Amino acid sequence: MARLRPRTTTLVIAVSLAAAVAAAAPSSEPWPALVTPADRFFDVRHVAGDAFVALGYNGRILRTEDAGRSWREVRAPGRTSLTRARFVDEHVGWAVGHRGTILRTEDAGRSWTAQASGTEAALFDVDFPDPEHGFAVGDRSTLLRTRDGGRTWEAHEVPISLVGVRADASLAISDTIYYGIDFTDAWNGWIVGEYGNIRHTTDGGETWDAQHGSLLGGAFRDAMDLPTFFGVHVEQGRGVAVGGLGKIALLDGDGAGWRFLDGAPLGAAPIYDLVPLRRGGFVAVGAGGLVATGAAERWARATAPTGLYGWLASADLTDAGTGLAVGSNGVLLATADWGASWQRVTGR
Repeated sequence: MARLRPRTTTLVIAVSLAAAVAAAAPSSEPWPALVTPADRFFDVRHVAGDAFVALGYNGRILRTEDAGRSWREVRAPGRTSLTRARFVDEHVGWAVGHRGTILRTEDAGRSWTAQASGTEAALFDVDFPDPEHGFAVGDRSTLLRTRDGGRTWEAHEVPISLVGVRADASLAISDTIYYGIDFTDAWNGWIVGEYGNIRHTTDGGETWDAQHGSLLGGAFRDAMDLPTFFGVHVEQGRGVAVGGLGKIALLDGDGAGWRFLDGAPLGAAPIYDLVPLRRGGFVAVGAGGLVATGAAERWARATAPTGLYGWLASADLTDAGTGLAVGSNGVLLATADWGASWQRVTGR
């Protein structure tokens, strides 16, 4: 038996060395994908150059510096779902989300810190018309406002509008969810949401009028039948709002108020985001993998990959016409021609 010990010892050493070498060698198994079909992204924002930030479900934040060809994970201060972001310059920005979440970045989205919002309501959009004045909207008729560059926030409640609501249905509206916001300066802004609400302020959010009454008539006799609006943009007296049933509403700036574009040129699926382009017009994205371009009366679907069965929640483009769109099932799309055509990019 004594003669066997050296062979036994040698065998043990050999097995140990083999295991060590195997552990040190590169694995033939693929690395786990950074983005999977389980991911749901709610927003993507251009920062500067080819840098973009994408954010979404469960507090996920990704950042790319090459227009989506490669991505890296950014550590978030929590696990609360994030819905929208906004950058005021190439360094400073904010993100909002569920449970009243507000995050601030000062390094172009490479790191984020949480701020007190004064509300537990879910927040769905944020806008900064200038570096000092910011606004956010969300559930429970919530409006947040900052006048000191986002260092502190005040929570307000937008009074309920009963414009176009039947008297016997007025008690059914306890509050309104607002999904979209656009301020042209520190005083003039619009918010849109449930029951076709299009609200307007001229005093920085102190008071709000209701502009959706002009949409009533024809197929929509009551405000509670109006489609929900998810996005709005107004510039020089002309505006566009997009929402449920594929509806597009226009503000022509002639004092007649908002009107629906005839029919549903992009189909009946909800339109979730509206992106103004520097050269004019818009990119719109929505349910069923919708990506489209248009302006005023003319809208058309863009060329997009087949098999986009989920929703696209957001898009953003650079001043040069390159951009990204994000949505459910971990979908990431890229464009280099002002949104006319889109291709998949991998989250690696």
